[in-house]
Amino acid sequence: MPRRSYAQHRAQRASTFAESDDIDSLASFSSYAASTHSYASSPYAPPRLRPRLPSSSASALSQSTAGNSGYSYGYSPLNPAHSLPPAGPAWPAPAHPAQLGQLGQGHPVQPAQLRPTDTRRRRRRDPHADERYDAPLRRWVRWMGRDAYAATLALGLVGVGVFKSAVGMGGFSGQGQLPMHGDFEAQRHWMEITLHRPMSEWYTYSPDWWQLDYPPLTAYVSYMCGYLGSLFDPAWFALDTSRRNEAAPLVHFMRMTVLVLEAVVWWSAVVVWLRAQARREGRTWRAQLVGVLTVLLQPGLALIDNGHFQYNSVLLGLSVYTLHFLQAGQDVRACVAFSLALGFKQMGLYYAPAVGCYLLGKCVNLGWPHGLAHFAKLAAATSLTFAALYAPWLRPFPTALAWVAHRIFPLARGIFEDKVANFWCASNVLVKWRRWVDVAGMARLATGATLLALLPTILILLRSSVPPTDGKPATPNTPSVPPSPAVSVPDTQGALTPASQTNARLSPAPTWDPATTATAAAAAAAPALFPSPSAPAPAASLLPLAMLSSSLAFFLFSFQVHEKSILLALMPLSLLGALRADGETWELGVLVQNVAVFSMWPLLKRDGQKGQYVVLTLLWNYVVGADPRKFRHLKQAAYLVYALIAALHALEAAVDPPTRYPDLFAVLNVLVAAAVFAATAAWANWRLLVESWAVMGRVR
Repeated sequence: MPRRSYAQHRAQRASTFAESDDIDSLASFSSYAASTHSYASSPYAPPRLRPRLPSSSASALSQSTAGNSGYSYGYSPLNPAHSLPPAGPAWPAPAHPAQLGQLGQGHPVQPAQLRPTDTRRRRRRDPHADERYDAPLRRWVRWMGRDAYAATLALGLVGVGVFKSAVGMGGFSGQGQLPMHGDFEAQRHWMEITLHRPMSEWYTYSPDWWQLDYPPLTAYVSYMCGYLGSLFDPAWFALDTSRRNEAAPLVHFMRMTVLVLEAVVWWSAVVVWLRAQARREGRTWRAQLVGVLTVLLQPGLALIDNGHFQYNSVLLGLSVYTLHFLQAGQDVRACVAFSLALGFKQMGLYYAPAVGCYLLGKCVNLGWPHGLAHFAKLAAATSLTFAALYAPWLRPFPTALAWVAHRIFPLARGIFEDKVANFWCASNVLVKWRRWVDVAGMARLATGATLLALLPTILILLRSSVPPTDGKPATPNTPSVPPSPAVSVPDTQGALTPASQTNARLSPAPTWDPATTATAAAAAAAPALFPSPSAPAPAASLLPLAMLSSSLAFFLFSFQVHEKSILLALMPLSLLGALRADGETWELGVLVQNVAVFSMWPLLKRDGQKGQYVVLTLLWNYVVGADPRKFRHLKQAAYLVYALIAALHALEAAVDPPTRYPDLFAVLNVLVAAAVFAATAAWANWRLLVESWAVMGRVR
């Protein structure tokens, strides 16, 4: 049997929804069909959308249903008798549900008689209607079948594990590079000192060899990994004598620690968030699976964690859990998760403005005294989590804690160590910052620039979480209750009477009681006047965009940025485009993912990851269907950026850099990538502003 295209698959599903057992698809299609028919039956619908019947059938139906207008006809794909009508004169609404069976028997309607829709307009409206987003990954998920969610997810995760294990077969940071080696030796050494030295010496021991410079949770994880590794071979982490150990069994063990921690924290967080987001958007389980695998297979994180060797996935996973808890209204859990993220790596501060401003705005929105009580709960949860993490260094206070802070934030290293695609390194081509400004001055300048770049995100989040100023209380957390439909019922003589007349005839005259009325009004207004702390604030839907904008502001302008820090900006952008609900966001996410991998090319080249860089980037784009020829919003920009990347790679392979400018190709890499990241930051701020207007209900 020949393989069907994605468009053919969608066409068949649209014609066989009545027999489908995909509950998510049926529910979403039923809602869509009901709303479409309701609009088509209204006097505001254009003539081409109004349902039609042949003239003979229409005259017979108009006679049988004359004078009965109390029932609103509703289409349901679950009932074959409720088929859409063919072309012809106007279709009158049936008077009573009992007549629907006679309607289907007397006037059968075939799908082939339906008036063809405007396919081009439908494709402009729905990014999934044609072949643009079809891909091997989507076809494989569809081939697995509609009842194989667990099996498909399990096989997909196994494939992700194999994919990342293959990346680990290459080189790693500092392999064979004397005297200090690289990140692999640093991580191994931290396992060594946490295993053999007391906690009070973790941040002070061996100042000449990779002192610990991450927060305490990283140290605790290093101790756990070192303890497990010493059970296999104590020589791997022997104190002072195991330095520069690069034995193959040790490398395999260290690689497995990265993969296991990634699966426990990062994979689970992505699955949890995307499932919740798919339910909010009414997407099917197939869309969830495609989104999960698209995010987990992204090459940037795989090349850095599984290739270069780091544990960034733990930080990203805890940040995704923070986002999930915030959007679920579980703010205390979100504070604990985010405190753990900050306790694992200090780069979690990239998300702090988004998370902090959202929670602050929510406390303000709750008003007095609920907002203050909620703020106290959040402060207590955060303080207790940090106190538990930093407990071994609270004495002697504040000397030990100050030294830990000094190791975590090493300002003496300068504005940047290596070539990184941010504002300071890109502008250093024209303005030699290190010549004109000292380290302390650069720290103040970078802090001011970062705060200025964060200002739009902060103001938008605070404004979106505060009630409107027009005197009406914000009711974002109060679900709307639709009015009951007016259904005509038969009277005692068998005639049909509209529901409004029946209710007026059968219901007793209402009696007005001031006390009862005041109580009912207060109960109805309570959710609006006093929003529940357990419900998400109006700005909850803005959090992924806010985290993207905030992380890019830090990456572009903050002090002491590494090229690997772009992974923090890729996380919210990947989540935003995973379900492909918006074509522009999806295309931008693909473009920025590829540019981010390109920006790390000098680092990966030193690590011996050239082959992995090429294969993973091309393979990911092929598997997820990221073909720039099918882009609609960013096609020209993608062509330009990809042409520059290809030209730079070809030039670097063919020509040696001039002796006077040995870093020429690295600087050109920085200029291209920094321009894309700056444009992405501007897009994120503009998109955040536009969506905040929608949240606040203000169209400007």
